[in-house]
Amino acid sequence: MTLSSKYHELPKQIENNFKNIFENEDEYENVLNELIKTPCSNPSEFFDLYDELKHEIIELEFKESKEEEKKIYLE
Repeated sequence: MTLSSKYHELPKQIENNFKNIFENEDEYENVLNELIKTPCSNPSEFFDLYDELKHEIIELEFKESKEEEKKIYLE
C-alpha cells in the first residue's frame, strides 16, 4: 500500500490495523512516514508492463527457435 503526498491521513480502519501491527509508537510513525514518501503506483500499469515484457520474451524465444530450425535445415 502506498500513499502519495496528497494523503496525510489514513482511513481509521487501516490506521488501527497498523497500530495493532506496530505497537511501538516510533515504528508506527516511521511506517507512516515511509508510506507518505512512497509514490503512488497504479497496479494496472505494472500488469500492463508485465504482459508486454512477457509477450516480448515469447516472441524472442519463438524467433530463436525458428532460427535454430533454419540452421538445422540448412546443414
